[in-house]
Amino acid sequence: MKKLELKERLAELGEKYGLRYVEKDHRFIGLFRGIFVDAWTYQGSLCIYFYSPTVLLMDAVRENFKSFSNLAETAIPLSCLQRRMDGSGAGFQSCILELDGKQLDAISESELLAAPDAIAQDFHAHGASSEPPVCHLCGKAPASKLLYANYVYQAACEGCFEHLQDFVPGGVVKHDVQIQWQAAAKTLALWSAGFTLVWGFIQQLQEGVDGRLVLIAPFFGSVYYCRAVGRAAQGMNLELRVFTLICLMLCILTGNIWGLRTAMLRQGDISWLETIEVYFTWALTHQESNAWWYLVGGLAGSWVGLDLLKKQNVVTYR
Repeated sequence: MKKLELKERLAELGEKYGLRYVEKDHRFIGLFRGIFVDAWTYQGSLCIYFYSPTVLLMDAVRENFKSFSNLAETAIPLSCLQRRMDGSGAGFQSCILELDGKQLDAISESELLAAPDAIAQDFHAHGASSEPPVCHLCGKAPASKLLYANYVYQAACEGCFEHLQDFVPGGVVKHDVQIQWQAAAKTLALWSAGFTLVWGFIQQLQEGVDGRLVLIAPFFGSVYYCRAVGRAAQGMNLELRVFTLICLMLCILTGNIWGLRTAMLRQGDISWLETIEVYFTWALTHQESNAWWYLVGGLAGSWVGLDLLKKQNVVTYR
């Protein structure tokens, strides 16, 4: 089946079942008789996802959907129906119908259009409610629209959906998150100690530090450091970003000074205070020194890690 024909079939499905077109992802999503429906095309195939929070399809999945008698009466082979393993926890409350180009050519347009209705009936036969779910946003009104917010399907009533379109037309909602400062402080302390020890031990090597570690070690260490702090804090704000960055730079500086002292001890005795003086007066200014590059690697890793954590304060819907 040609790409244009595939898009036409998808559009026909959307029109028949009252699905909303999401231009960003080129897909149709909506509610049909209480069932969440999401349809899209992928590499020449047509995919239709069905989900209901009120059904449990464990037996149907184990039997390869042989109990889906309504779909069995259509021209769609039951083998085209699969459990969707997406890590969302909805594996036994959903299924996906995937038809490739050859399978689409083998069935008529009317047979394809009848498939979602048949699958919805099978969902109802297995216990799914045919009533519209309650709006996930206000928790009061019956839902009529389907949203896909941060990779989770959510139902919305007409009022809440119109409110989103009016006030957040771009599909991105920023919200304040209560920072768990106690958990963040513990994680900062543990990761700072670990980061400093590992980075310091790396520089204890007698032959010196491999040039490939100049950016790699501080960069990746900083990324994971930021991720750990953000997850422990369950959010991120400007204060925590600044504090995390300061701690990271102190870790790298401490490791660098420790490594410099170890190298200088091989040539004679030197105190910590003298090492610190040499580090800031020579190591950070001499053109043959790598000290600046270590800090650059840490800063780059921090930028990437903290940028990823911005998503914790954002809900993206479509």
